[in-house]
Amino acid sequence: MPQFNNRDEWEASIKRELVNLTEPQVERLMKLLGDPPSGANVPESFWNDLGADLTATLQPALLSVYIEGAQQLLTTVPKVLRVDWHLVNEPAAAWAQQWSGFLVDGITATSQDKLQNYVSSFFRNEGTTVDALRGQIGGLFGPVRAELIATTEVTRAAAQGDIGIVNEIEAANPRIMMVPFWDTSMDEWVCDICGPRHGNARGKGWTEPPPAHVRCRCGLRWEPQPRGRR
Repeated sequence: MPQFNNRDEWEASIKRELVNLTEPQVERLMKLLGDPPSGANVPESFWNDLGADLTATLQPALLSVYIEGAQQLLTTVPKVLRVDWHLVNEPAAAWAQQWSGFLVDGITATSQDKLQNYVSSFFRNEGTTVDALRGQIGGLFGPVRAELIATTEVTRAAAQGDIGIVNEIEAANPRIMMVPFWDTSMDEWVCDICGPRHGNARGKGWTEPPPAHVRCRCGLRWEPQPRGRR
C-alpha cells in the first residue's frame, strides 16, 4: 500500500475548504457577467482575489501534507539513518510556496479560459439558457473539481515529502542511497497507467514521482541500499 497515512482525511479536508471557498463564486460571476453575459465584465481583480484565496487555502495544506509524508517515511527507515528533522522544514516551506503558486495560476487560467468558452457558446447555440450557463460555471467551482484537485495534490505533496526527507538522509549518509519503488493499492481502482508500475524501482517503467495522472493516489516505497550497488 502507498506509504502515506491519513490520505482520506486530508483529501476530504482540502476538498471541503475548496468547495466552501469556490461555490459562492458562481453567483458572483453570474452577476459580474451581466445580461447579456460578457467575459469582459469580469475584472482582473476577481481572478486576483480568487487566486489569493486559493493560495491561502492550498499552501498551508500542501505544506502540512509534505511534512506529514516526510515524518511517516522517517519512521520506516533504520534509526542509524535518522536525520535532523529541522533540516526538512526549509525545503518543505519552499516547495509548498512555489508549487501552490504554480498550481493556483493553472487553476485560475483554466477557469478563465473555460468561462470565456462557455460565454461564447451561449451566444453561438440558440436555446442555451442562463441557467445552463450557470450550471457550466458551477462545474468550475463545484465539488467534482475540488475533489480532483484535492486527490491529485495530496498525492503530489506526500511524494515530495518523501523526496525531501530522502535528500537529507542521503546527504547525512553518503554511503547509502534510498531507492524508490512505485506503490499502488492494487485494487479494482488501479488504472492502466499505474498498475504496470507497481513494485518497480525508478527507471523501470517510470522516472517521475506520483501523481502520474489526475486523481492518482499512488505512493512511493523506499529501500536503503549501499551506494554503488547494481
